[in-house]
Amino acid sequence: MTAKALFKAVLACVCIGAIVAIAGLDLLTAVSPLAMLVYTGCAMLIVLVLAAVAIIAGQQWNLFGLNHGATDPQWMWFGGEPPGLRKEREQGAPAADAKTADGASTSARSGGA
Repeated sequence: MTAKALFKAVLACVCIGAIVAIAGLDLLTAVSPLAMLVYTGCAMLIVLVLAAVAIIAGQQWNLFGLNHGATDPQWMWFGGEPPGLRKEREQGAPAADAKTADGASTSARSGGA
């Protein structure tokens, strides 16, 4: 995460936290403004930590799937592989990034490596 993206995330949390704190002060008049800011700051910190854990867990799940032979982790939602891929595997089609006879790569993404 770049510094600019981190700054934007912190700024967004501060702005949302300020709105929540102001609304909370109107609703809970018995709570001091300082205590409300502390509660709001802790709540926003918890939300940020949970979001970061969810992002990291999702990335690890996708990486695990790809490393263990999954075609694409998003296809796990459908309970199978893309329709044409099963036919290609049955026909014994070469892999998309296989080398040709002259040593050039057939994959457009590999950059001719």
